[in-house]
Amino acid sequence: MWPFHTFGLKTDGSTIAVTDVGKGPALLFVHTGFWSFLWRDVIARLSDDFRCVCLDAPGTGLSTRVAPRAITFEHSARSVAAVIEALELRDLTLVIHDLGGPAGLAAAARTPERVSAIAALNTFGWRPSGALFRGMLTLMGSGLIREFDALTQFLPRVTASAFGVARRMDPVSRAAFRGAIGSSGLRSFHYYLHDALHSDPLYEEIGRALVGPFRHLPLLTVFGERNDPLGFQPVWKGLFPEAIQAVVASQAKCGKESTMSASIQTYPAARPSAGTSRVLSILRRVPLVMATLIFTLVGFRNLTNPVGNAAAAGISFHSPGGITAVRIGFGAFPLAFAILAFSCLISTRRLLTGLYMVLTVIGVVTAARLFGVLFDHSAAQVARLLIPETILLILSVIAIRLEEARRLREGSPA
Repeated sequence: MWPFHTFGLKTDGSTIAVTDVGKGPALLFVHTGFWSFLWRDVIARLSDDFRCVCLDAPGTGLSTRVAPRAITFEHSARSVAAVIEALELRDLTLVIHDLGGPAGLAAAARTPERVSAIAALNTFGWRPSGALFRGMLTLMGSGLIREFDALTQFLPRVTASAFGVARRMDPVSRAAFRGAIGSSGLRSFHYYLHDALHSDPLYEEIGRALVGPFRHLPLLTVFGERNDPLGFQPVWKGLFPEAIQAVVASQAKCGKESTMSASIQTYPAARPSAGTSRVLSILRRVPLVMATLIFTLVGFRNLTNPVGNAAAAGISFHSPGGITAVRIGFGAFPLAFAILAFSCLISTRRLLTGLYMVLTVIGVVTAARLFGVLFDHSAAQVARLLIPETILLILSVIAIRLEEARRLREGSPA
């Protein structure tokens, strides 16, 4: 049975059931479909260390029933936003599941400053595409399937069986889980499935947040080994290249709830804070930014004014061919290197390669300057350049260590 105190929060003319237990960093659990009973075992494991908050979407679970026209992702998102505001949740980790993905992300997008991390459990956060995904939503959101399910209670029966989340529930708990759904709550679930195909403004809002204020947030995804037929995990990885992705083995004896709990419990402690994560991300890219700017400046100066720059260094030309050689050697080559550095800067996959490239080039240049100091006695002329080059060398080594540590931590290929 549901062991936690639940209270009602009035929003949009209806009352939603809210649970708020435990103390510590805030976890906001969002599931739109059945009801918060799905979180029972997870919250029981986490509430000693975290403040666990969950809610039943309008028309589901212990929330009051609403008219079909009010059963929309937008209404659910407003309910989540109301909980965040009413409970004054800050620095929260948003834990989203199933249809709760779009609703939770849309709500968080309206108060992004309150969100410090996202955990996505078998869910999505974008406009459904592809024949399989849209076809499934069309079928499951149809009136025929809705009324058939309300009559037979097929989905709640399967979900409360050994094939669903209730595989470790006792008979009393299974009955409690199914009882709070009822025919009206089950119809609400199918109305939400139907609305998943008709919420384009919501998906646009989420899309702006994912590439805007959310783009640097830490992301954890947890999916079953055989429970991602629509390929959501690769999409999440594409949106968040640094995401930590956990896969629950199909034969895992500890159960999905235990794996989810362990992943969520260790995730906030293991990950850097949002602010620290941003700082580390910047540090990993500083050498490539510096190399891009420096070599772009050097290349353009020598391409556009080779004679003037050579004269400033005490070099004179005796033939047009010498001027062209400077344009190529001191203009085109640095500019080409700047382009390569920039291409690595904007690609997470090529970031480590770019850092090693910068380290190699600046290392060779610095060694050549030191050689000139020893054999050409040019210390007075090159001393001012050795300082920034040495700094760039040190930053490159630091950035390489940080990037290698990130890849090792996340299991990314080197």
